[in-house]
Amino acid sequence: MKPSKVSLHPYSSEFRKKYEKEVPLLRSVVQDLFLHCYHIGSTAIPHIRAKPILDVLLVVKETPLPEDVLVHFEKLGYQYYSELGIAGREFFKRNDNSIHLHIYPKEHPEIQRHIYFCEYMIAHPEKAQEYERVKEECAQKYPDNSFAYADAKSPFIRKMEQEAALWKETTCE
Repeated sequence: MKPSKVSLHPYSSEFRKKYEKEVPLLRSVVQDLFLHCYHIGSTAIPHIRAKPILDVLLVVKETPLPEDVLVHFEKLGYQYYSELGIAGREFFKRNDNSIHLHIYPKEHPEIQRHIYFCEYMIAHPEKAQEYERVKEECAQKYPDNSFAYADAKSPFIRKMEQEAALWKETTCE
């Protein structure tokens, strides 16, 4: 996978509509393996700028996915990248780069991390605005390298993930 240009776009309700349209297709591919589907990443956080790439987290009963499922995703226009650095994950990217699909087996620790981060950003708009500022700074610094952009915003994301986990512990008791 090659780095791409970084272009942040204003939040759009179309992100959610696109997600809702994609879920039945994804579900039809994994069929009986399907457990849950979540809209994650910046396009799931209202009112902040984001790259116009939908991040979808699909939870299945188990991975690795069977060969026929991989072939079906390919027919829908998804390219398979295997784990791509996260053990237990199956990663796909839409050929037009409009959707990144993260598939995890149930109870994988990355699932909560992604969900809690989004929930925390939505519940704390001031943190979401801070995140947007970090994203804008990183995009200005690395406009032609999505990998460097992602690396540059990682420290902020890790900090917010820690806050999100603590917040989730204290709000769910």
